[in-house]
Amino acid sequence: MEALCRELGYTFADTGLLLDALTHRSFKNENPELSSADNERLEFLGDAVVDLVAASLLYVRFPDAAEGELTRRRADLVSEKGLSEAAEAIGIGAAMRLGKGEEKSGGREKPRLLSSALEACIGAVYSDGGAAAAFEAARRIFEPRLDTAAPGHRDAKSRAQEWA
Repeated sequence: MEALCRELGYTFADTGLLLDALTHRSFKNENPELSSADNERLEFLGDAVVDLVAASLLYVRFPDAAEGELTRRRADLVSEKGLSEAAEAIGIGAAMRLGKGEEKSGGREKPRLLSSALEACIGAVYSDGGAAAAFEAARRIFEPRLDTAAPGHRDAKSRAQEWA
């Protein structure tokens, strides 16, 4: 958890929030005495923060881009694949608390679990330190990735619409 805090650039006043963000429901179900909550509510909150931060960063980075391009870039950045790659880069998989079944089935490498845990971590920062702290943590994670994805490359819906 300390390494993850360094990657986020944030020190929690309430470390229980980060622990909750890293707790999959399978762990909570198997170990109710070790966990006050799973990460689903924090994921909900973090999803909204991540969308706002991604939109803001892209808006500034690409001042001449049309709305459609910005939308495609944001979709790539905050897609399950984009989020899971970012989560892997900062070591979220190693810090997650998983139930036995998820552990055995490779849950630490599952894109869905990684992306959910990343959003939950951002939600935990928001809950603990407010909007400015959450924006800064998300900026640290996403800013290096702004130029790496081709807009619309991963967004199947956009590709299908353009093809049609």
